[in-house]
Formats: sequence, C-alpha cells, structure tokens
Amino acid sequence: MEIFPFQRLWNEWASIDKERISDSDVKKVEEKRRGKRKRLRGIRREQANTLPSTIVQLFITTAQTSDTSKLHYFVEWLQMYLNDLSHERLKPISQNLQTVSKQKRVLMTEITKLEGELKNNNEVEESGSAVGSNQNSEFGKIEILKEKKAKEDENEKACLSQYENNSIGLEHFIREIGQIAESCFYENTENGTHHSNSDTQALSNLAAKLLLEGYPIEIFDGDASHVPLLWVQSVLNKVSQQKHSQNTISVVSVLGVQSSGKSTLLNSMFGVRFSVSAGRCTRGAFLQLLPVEKEFRDGKMALDYVAIVDTEGLQAPEKSVFSYSPSEDNELATFALCISDLTLINIAGQTITEEMTNILQIAAHAFIRMKQVKLSAECRIVQQFVADVNAETQNETAMSSIMVKLDEAIK
Repeated sequence: MEIFPFQRLWNEWASIDKERISDSDVKKVEEKRRGKRKRLRGIRREQANTLPSTIVQLFITTAQTSDTSKLHYFVEWLQMYLNDLSHERLKPISQNLQTVSKQKRVLMTEITKLEGELKNNNEVEESGSAVGSNQNSEFGKIEILKEKKAKEDENEKACLSQYENNSIGLEHFIREIGQIAESCFYENTENGTHHSNSDTQALSNLAAKLLLEGYPIEIFDGDASHVPLLWVQSVLNKVSQQKHSQNTISVVSVLGVQSSGKSTLLNSMFGVRFSVSAGRCTRGAFLQLLPVEKEFRDGKMALDYVAIVDTEGLQAPEKSVFSYSPSEDNELATFALCISDLTLINIAGQTITEEMTNILQIAAHAFIRMKQVKLSAECRIVQQFVADVNAETQNETAMSSIMVKLDEAIK
C-alpha cells in the first residue's frame, strides 16, 4: 500500500502548475490555460477522493493528543525510529552507489587515456610521420567504454532515485497531512466557499501546535520545488489564533551550497535541532519558531518570536544526474530572501568560490525585485571553518572582485 499518495499527486500538480505557456496566437494561449486549469482541478479532485494511508491516519491520531509531554515523546521517538530506518535502508544503496561511482571513475580514466593517445597519433600523422594502423581499434575501444559509462550513468541515476525514495523523515508525514488539508482548501476556493470542515481545521491546528512546540515545519517543498501556499497560510493563521495576540516576528534564513554547514550553523547559533543526520541533507525550506525571553522583549530586540528558516543546499551535485534546472535554485534562494528580515549566506572555508559568487548574484537580483514591491531585508556573509585569523584581510581582494562582478550582473 502506498504510504504517501497525496504527495505523489501533489508532485504531479506542482509540475503542471510550473509549466510555462507561450504562443504567438492569443486564442491558443487561452486554450492552453484552460487545459492546464482543467488538469490541475482533476488532480485536486483525485486528491479529494483519496483516503490517507493507515500509517498516516495512525500518525494523525497519535499526534493529536492533548498531553504535551506525550506529544514530545511520540515525535522524538518517531524521529529516532525514522532515522534508524533510513540508515538501515540507505546503507546498501549507498554502498552500491559508491561501487558505481568507482566504476565510472575507472572508465573515465581509461577514456581520457585513449583519447590522449589518439590525439597524439593524429598529430604525428599530420606531421607526416608514419603511425601504426591501430587508430581505428583505439577509436572502437573508446566508443565501447563510452557505452559502458552511459550504462553506469543510468545505474547511478537509479541508485540516487532509490536513495531519495528510501529516505523518510518526520517532514514526509507533515507534508502528507498538509496535502490532505490543501486539497480541501483548494476545492473550497474553487467552489467559492471560505470555510473548511473540522477535520481540516484539526490538521492545521496539529501543525501549528508542533510549530509552537519547537518542531520545524516545511514551507517550501524541496521535492516538488513548490510552496503549498494555502496550507502554510492556514498553519500560520492557527499559530496566531492560538497565541491570542499580535506578535512581532523577525525572520532569519540561511543560504549556501550543499553540505556547507547551514543547518549546523543555525543549530549552533540558536540552539535548535535541524536535521543533520541519517545521510539526508535538507530538502526545501523549513520554518522553526523561537520565543524571545521576556527580559529581552523590552530592549533593542522588541520581538516576541524569531523565525528561523533552514534551506536546501544549492547546486547539489546529485541534481545534475536528473533533469535539473538551475532555476530551481534561483526560486528557492529568492523565496528565502523575500520572506526574511535577515539572510545569512553561509560559506564553508576561507575562499569564495564561483558557486558562491553565483548565489550572491541570485541574492542581488532578488533584492532588486524586492525593492520594486517595497520589501526590504538585510544580508550577511558568514564564513565557517576558518582557522586563520588573517582570513578577513586576505579576503578583501576577493570580495572587491565579487562586488565588481555583482555590479556588472545587476546592471
């Protein structure tokens, strides 16, 4: 039985929703738009007619306990269990992936060596010197090796797909109940009604309670590369209702390349526990609320809550194996920047690489667009794992070069 059927349909919905419609004929454009809306409604209706799996129903029933200590115990136990389960299921896949990667490296080395020899032979032939008659044989060997490498590429893609499908965490359960609720919200919106049933409200209350108890909630789906807007809005409204007051909140987000220590940085700075284990990197963006102690609220901060947003690592190498578009990184970075009062751009090490320069360009363009809609925010660069006390001085030249590039990029 499928555990998360709503997420599968949600991924299909998000893929269709992001399709761009372009045609010189205005009538054809409108016809395509109607067809797109019809497909989207069809998927939402299919969601509305789908029943949650037994495991998800059990999760909802257990998590809706009124006993806060039992809720914490259940969630902590579930996270540990899912981490152990993921580790157990991912270990053989990881070993297989390492074997495939090793075979690919061997093949690439052989291909490079043969191509070099073939090039040298061609240069000798052009100079008029006599060469052996085995050039065709070498060319044939290269083609055979390339075919083998293509097969290994497919094996690597299959391994990475298995890795993603067998990685499971608390976020998958929250995402599923979010889609159960969102399908109802969407139907109500389409029907022109503005109320939802008690079950849907209960799901929003559950997510709001988890958020207020210190657990992160996904606000940007990393698998679908889309924001479940109606669900996120409903949860945040429930948070506001449960606190019975107008709270002042400051949002802090973090951006950086994959495995640069973004989650670890937030965990160290704010004492939170964003996931850094089980071999699973952060996917999408997660929001966590931190209450500000009363003695600090009347001072310079004047805040009730600090909202922390942990984001998926940009330019992940495994994405290149799939049909990946750089626009996905641009969307995530722009989203994180636009919802934040302060964005920390995390850099692992002393040098600012070309990858980080690209991220800074994304940030610069995002700030320009924010200015057009009268949004303002701040950005700070944080460098981790720097042992040299003179790193700041040594980076001044690099930063000057980056500023020149950014000025050229945003003109």
